[in-house]
Amino acid sequence: MSTPNQLSVNKKRTTKESNTCYVCRKIIKAPSSSSILKDIPDVKKLILTQKNENRQLRRQIINKLKERKTQKWKDRTNFLIKIDKLRRYFQKENDELEKERQKLRLLSKRVAYLKERMLKIEKEKQKKDRLENRLKSVRNEIAQLQKERNQQLVELSKLRRNKVGDLFSFLTLNPSRTSAIEYEIINIVLPISGDYSPVPKIVLSTALGYIVHIVSLLSYYLNEWLPYKMKYISSESIIWLDSEE
Repeated sequence: MSTPNQLSVNKKRTTKESNTCYVCRKIIKAPSSSSILKDIPDVKKLILTQKNENRQLRRQIINKLKERKTQKWKDRTNFLIKIDKLRRYFQKENDELEKERQKLRLLSKRVAYLKERMLKIEKEKQKKDRLENRLKSVRNEIAQLQKERNQQLVELSKLRRNKVGDLFSFLTLNPSRTSAIEYEIINIVLPISGDYSPVPKIVLSTALGYIVHIVSLLSYYLNEWLPYKMKYISSESIIWLDSEE
């Protein structure tokens, strides 16, 4: 049980402790009620001003946030616009690159075609050179053959001349010695006028058979074509047309 003296001491301690600061352990005087009543209007004004300042500060903060938001939106739209421009630019560059690639493909195909064409031209040129060499050799052979042919023709003409001379040495056809209007075929006399009525038939047939023989041999030696066909059978020789066969 506590005594009254102890209670008074405890009250004093509590009042003393309530008026002291726990930090600095100094005694703080409590304000009086009159001073508190005097300071109430000032406190209200201070609270109002503080509220106004807080409102203004809030508005400023809200405005700044709005500005930042709008600025961010503008920056974002500008960034998107730039990205879109870059995308279009790169798309354009890609299209141009694709066109260049197509041109390169066409050029590579053209180069390959030209190479193939050049190879073909080279082969054709080689073939042409071979043909020209062959043509030269053929021309040389033709010239050689022409020379041989000319020599053979010369020899053949000599041979023909000799053959014809030999023919007329055996089968003579000369003007008559007794009359200027007659000629002799192996001592058979015929008129030059072509009127063979005074000549006996056997003599005329024999003379014409000799003529057929001479003409057929001359056509054979001279390689000449005759419009009539002839067959030598001495005095019974025959002359006829092809249509009469």
